[in-house]
Amino acid sequence: ATGDWSTDKGTTKNNSQAPFLPSKVQGLCLYNCGVGMNSRNILKTVSQEWLKSILKVVFDLFDRLVFDNKSLLTYVIDYQVSKDAIRNALLNLYSCADDPKSRVNDELVDSFIDPVLDDSTENVVEVLRQIYTNDAGKTPMEFHEQYFTNQENDQDEQTSSSASSLSPWNLGLVGLPKSAPTPKRQPLPIHLIWGDKDTVTPLDGPVGKFYYDLATTANSGGSNKQTSADVSLQVIRAGHIPFDERPEFNEGLIAWLEQLSLPKMVKYQDQTAWSRSRWPF
Repeated sequence: ATGDWSTDKGTTKNNSQAPFLPSKVQGLCLYNCGVGMNSRNILKTVSQEWLKSILKVVFDLFDRLVFDNKSLLTYVIDYQVSKDAIRNALLNLYSCADDPKSRVNDELVDSFIDPVLDDSTENVVEVLRQIYTNDAGKTPMEFHEQYFTNQENDQDEQTSSSASSLSPWNLGLVGLPKSAPTPKRQPLPIHLIWGDKDTVTPLDGPVGKFYYDLATTANSGGSNKQTSADVSLQVIRAGHIPFDERPEFNEGLIAWLEQLSLPKMVKYQDQTAWSRSRWPF
């Protein structure tokens, strides 16, 4: 969103070296988290090669029979998708709401079906096909690995910069002093709010277990490469859409944002630099 994203080569879109996350992002809150843009990323979470091979065949076969079958998808869109069908599907997702029917109102149902009705069936079928057959992107675990690899590289560069700051030039003994070394980059705080009844991205799935382990290790004072992510996890009684299904639990997000401290002034060799390491957005 800030135009400062990282590619696989570790550079921004203007080919300049930069941290993996833009400086404007000071915290990340997730209401559960999926394995990728589609279910194919499940293959990356399977360690047994024989099982991975079987699942790949199943995915490929399913794609051929369903998502590459435009006649079948056209029939489903034209004759099976309706307001009642969407309403029933949403009611299953809102099963933990105090009054599911009041949450799944006409406005919500229309927001799902209107894009289908307002476009041609051919375009809708193509969108569905691409969603479920295109590259699923990186898993959250891969994003974490990339983030920490880039952060380690960034810290190495800062260490090198700090060492050079001890030169006569930087100490003001020769010529003009250079700018102060960059304050140490703080890890990105991550907070997750996860419904214990989520059947779409279950907490006991690969991504849920990943974040649960990170949060548990961090809270117990343990140490590994990724505990510095400052991960916290709040498990609530809800399903896949906790922010709308149980809106009272949005107070957890507000409380987390409020506990992030304001910018602090950090001094280096009589020079002052802003440290926004814990400033929310």
